[in-house]
Amino acid sequence: MRYRLIRNNAPAVNPACASAVPLRVSSVRSPACFAYDLSGLLSRQALDGVSGVLERRYQYDVLDRLTGISDSHWGEQALRLNGTGQVVAERREQGRQQQARLFGYDSEKNLCEISAIVPDGAGRLSTANAVVQASAGYDAAGRVVRRGDSRYQYDACGRLVNKRCQQH
Repeated sequence: MRYRLIRNNAPAVNPACASAVPLRVSSVRSPACFAYDLSGLLSRQALDGVSGVLERRYQYDVLDRLTGISDSHWGEQALRLNGTGQVVAERREQGRQQQARLFGYDSEKNLCEISAIVPDGAGRLSTANAVVQASAGYDAAGRVVRRGDSRYQYDACGRLVNKRCQQH
C-alpha cells in the first residue's frame, strides 16, 4: 500500500479529520488523519473505512505519559503509572465487558509479573481476584533467567547457552 504525506496549514477536508492539525496521511484505500496536541503528542487518529470512521483518542498526564486510549472499535483503556512511568495497572472496557491487569517490577525496573484480575460473580474487578499470567526473573546483569516455564543460562561472555522448558 502506498501512502501520501500531505503537509499544509489548511484544515483537513475529511470531516473525520476536522480538528486535525497540519499532518494528514492518506492511502488510495483509506484516508487517515493524525492530530497532535500543543506538546507534539499524538492526540487523535481517524481512519475512514467502509463501515464508517474508526477513531482513537489518547490521554496523557502532566508529564506527557500515556494514561488512556479511547477507541471507537476496541473501547476504553486506562493506564496507571508508577513514579518512574511504568504501567502498573491497565483497565479495558468494551461495552459491558471489563478486563484488568496488574504489572510488577523488580528493583532494576524489569517487568517480573503480569496478573489478570478476574471479575467476580457480579462482574466487579478486585485485586483480590488477581491471577498470575506470566512471570520472569533476571540475573545481576539484567539478563532473563526465568520466563514462565523456561529457564535460561549464559556463559561468561553473556551469550545464551542453554534454555530449559519444564513440561507439565
